[in-house]
Amino acid sequence: MGSFARASRTGRIDNFPVSASQAILANVIPVGDTVEVEFGDAGGVIDRSRVDESPVRLTDRVAQQWQERKMILERFFSSSRGFEEIVRINVLDGMRMYFRNGDVAHVRPSGNAPQLRIYANADSQARADEIVNLAVCEPDGILRQLEREFTINKESVS
Repeated sequence: MGSFARASRTGRIDNFPVSASQAILANVIPVGDTVEVEFGDAGGVIDRSRVDESPVRLTDRVAQQWQERKMILERFFSSSRGFEEIVRINVLDGMRMYFRNGDVAHVRPSGNAPQLRIYANADSQARADEIVNLAVCEPDGILRQLEREFTINKESVS
């Protein structure tokens, strides 16, 4: 296939309320200690959180929670924006989504400032740039859409 070189790009939105970042993550990360999952072709979800142990299939209830979060994320990181299916999610530090074609989008709040950041990896610089631009463009980029979905429209979410 060619070289294994990957392209990357980072971007951020400044003055992004910490409470909005927290609301986004609270709505897309299921409660529990699972930090990385892989989605199987038959609807099963594999827990890949513990690198020193064999992967474990999640219980149906927990797997369903992850499948629901995947469907939410795929509404924003959609095929109409050039994203393929999410095949893996890691939530150790924000939410890192791995797509079937190898694209990676990692959304995370800044640790010390009111910023929401995105890191993108792709097979071409043009695609990495596009992922970041789709996320941070104002006023309707993916990050702002997530903010509106989980803060403005959902004031009473607990």
